[in-house]
Amino acid sequence: MAGIASAGFVLGTVLTLLPFVTGTSTLAACDFGGAVYGRAYDLVGIYPPGYSVRIAWNEMMVYWSDGCNGHVSSLWPSVVGIAFLAAAAVISYRLHT
Repeated sequence: MAGIASAGFVLGTVLTLLPFVTGTSTLAACDFGGAVYGRAYDLVGIYPPGYSVRIAWNEMMVYWSDGCNGHVSSLWPSVVGIAFLAAAAVISYRLHT
């Protein structure tokens, strides 16, 4: 049972964060130069001064920008991920009480 709880925590975390790192994109090529933020964009693909997130609960969508490209993702993986996290927490709690 502990293995199921651990798998639930891992899967839940991945699913919850998935919409914030995936989604459609404009795929524009951006060059921010060699400054600190430009290197951050080259390294992890996010330009910190331009990063933004907007959640549209009524549409169950997340709109986010990495500082160069706009992205749109469904929030349903996050909803399922939160359900997995909750189930894993319940299993873990019941195992330890």
